[in-house]
Amino acid sequence: MGTSSVSALNFVALGINTNALGVLLFGQLIVIQSVTELFSGIFSFKTWQSLNRFGAGDLAEGNYSRLRRRYLFALGLDFVAALAASLTAIVVFLFFIEAFGLDSELKWLGVVYAISAGFQIRSASVGIFRLTERFGIPIMFNVAEAAALVVNAAVLWWIAAPLEYYVYSIALIHVVTAIGVSLSGFIMVSRLEKHEGVRNNSDFGRREFMGFALAVSATGTIGIMLRRGEVLIISLLLGPAAAGLFGVAFRGAYFLARFAEAGKISVYPVIAKLVANREIGEAKRTVLRASLPVAGVALVIFLITIPFGRMVLELVFGEEFGAAYPNLLWLMAGTLTNACLFAALPLIENTIGAGRILKFSCIAFVAFLGASFGGLTQIGLPAGGMGGAAYFITLAALVVWQVRRIRVPADADASTDTP
Repeated sequence: MGTSSVSALNFVALGINTNALGVLLFGQLIVIQSVTELFSGIFSFKTWQSLNRFGAGDLAEGNYSRLRRRYLFALGLDFVAALAASLTAIVVFLFFIEAFGLDSELKWLGVVYAISAGFQIRSASVGIFRLTERFGIPIMFNVAEAAALVVNAAVLWWIAAPLEYYVYSIALIHVVTAIGVSLSGFIMVSRLEKHEGVRNNSDFGRREFMGFALAVSATGTIGIMLRRGEVLIISLLLGPAAAGLFGVAFRGAYFLARFAEAGKISVYPVIAKLVANREIGEAKRTVLRASLPVAGVALVIFLITIPFGRMVLELVFGEEFGAAYPNLLWLMAGTLTNACLFAALPLIENTIGAGRILKFSCIAFVAFLGASFGGLTQIGLPAGGMGGAAYFITLAALVVWQVRRIRVPADADASTDTP
């Protein structure tokens, strides 16, 4: 319910902003956000996944002292990544802003938004909440953040605010939420250790933790380049107005595919614990039971989008945004395919390793680059989203192939791949 509420609120805020700003100004806002989020994603270690991967053993042993040390290490990684992302984005906005299709007059708006990236250190805390199955805490913050964005959008539309107000207020809302999540995670993990008792054997393998985090980070880098890179490619080749049209289709597609997000949040720690307990067969059955209903819903959503997609774009975002209908179809094909992988990817990460997902992502990224540049240069804006569809369809084929090859040894051994 919480994830659905967040998606609905974000969709409302998006509709208000597009009607208030129009295609060009909304496109400029999208590009500023995409540049900053691109570097945040590139430098991010996705520490919540590492905490779920290794913290499951700490929970099983009741060693909350070791879990707290893992958390603090992950929090430090989050801080380093956020600082690096913020500084890199600031440099890009100051000296290379025109490379992304924006006028140099907008560079200080970009700098302000880039500064907010330095506060995005919530991943480790989200990992603790998910690992301990306290899903309601991050959802509460996400709902509050989404509601604040809706109120902010409505107020700015009512006062006919300029683009600057949108950049400043949205950045501030994200900063406040990130700080709240991080503080809550720190307080909770400290209380858990105090309640369960301090252990002396709290050392853990930092090298192993870091190696997994780097592999996940590399995979996440490809993912963020996919999600934000195509917007920037379109802005570079076709201008920010075209990026605005694509941005609406992109966010609309991800809104419709968010129905699987709640399952992803809950299934990762479940699969991590099953694999930690050597229950590989049950983990595979869990993936199948979780994925089949999602695949059915995804197919229904796509079939409904074909006849009604353009009408919804024009009704919700404004008549001029109906031109993004072809992009919506491509993006829906990709995002709905990705939604079906929400349970299979954690299975591969926790049995074979994040490195395998990285290899698959690299192969799929080649398909993305070919389809994206080829489509945009030959067809133009209607091909926006073709790269994402090529990426996720290629990735899905590789993931299905790999899951089928994961063995379930009779002796419950944890070896997982066939020779």
